[in-house]
Amino acid sequence: MEEDIALASDFSAGHRQAAHKELALAKGDLKTTIADILSLDEVAKNLHGQCDFLLKFFEERQSKRSQEIDALNQAKAIFSGVAATNGAKFCPQMELKPFTEESIMEEASILRFF
Repeated sequence: MEEDIALASDFSAGHRQAAHKELALAKGDLKTTIADILSLDEVAKNLHGQCDFLLKFFEERQSKRSQEIDALNQAKAIFSGVAATNGAKFCPQMELKPFTEESIMEEASILRFF
């Protein structure tokens, strides 16, 4: 009987030590997990702020982008020689001519006066 008590006491001491080790490991894991959660919370706050900014100015940015596209389409129409408003030639009297030595000299003489 005394041997049983001694074995039970040794067995309990061994379990107690193992339990203390597991508890220490669990506390360490808990600290690491809490640090990870706090870090992820900071990331979430940062992303939330960025999303709020994008949502706040979405309408304005969309309007500006639409205006920019319209301006580019008007410029494209002007460069292609068609007025953006009614489809008529933008400048019908202006025709592109190939450069010749004579035309270059004529342009140069005109530019001397400016």
